[in-house]
Amino acid sequence: MKFRSRVSVLLVAFILLALAFPVYLSIREFHITRILILLGVFGFILLSLFGIHYTLEENLLYVSTLPFIKGKPYDLTKLESITPTRTLLSSPAASLNRIKLDFGVGMPLVISPAAQDLFIEEILRINPKVKVNF
Repeated sequence: MKFRSRVSVLLVAFILLALAFPVYLSIREFHITRILILLGVFGFILLSLFGIHYTLEENLLYVSTLPFIKGKPYDLTKLESITPTRTLLSSPAASLNRIKLDFGVGMPLVISPAAQDLFIEEILRINPKVKVNF
């Protein structure tokens, strides 16, 4: 089952504001090359934000940051707990409404599935031993 990442409107607005002034200057000075580069950068950023998705297959969670690319697998049988978080740490999540998946060893995985309740239900179906801290 495939889940898209929740995308924060504030994050997209921040990116738009960050690129607005350079695009304005480029249009005003009519630097077509600079305009195309900035639009390409903006397009790639949007593709990256809206391309984040999480796929559950059997007992694995795949975290992908670009469309059509299967990401790193995580073994859900080793998942110990799920906790809500608003951490600012870098993660494959395009929103600050996130959940932390703790596998017990190493760094936890922080993600932001749009359908968070359904995502957690599916994980619990795969591994009912997971502790949900809500």
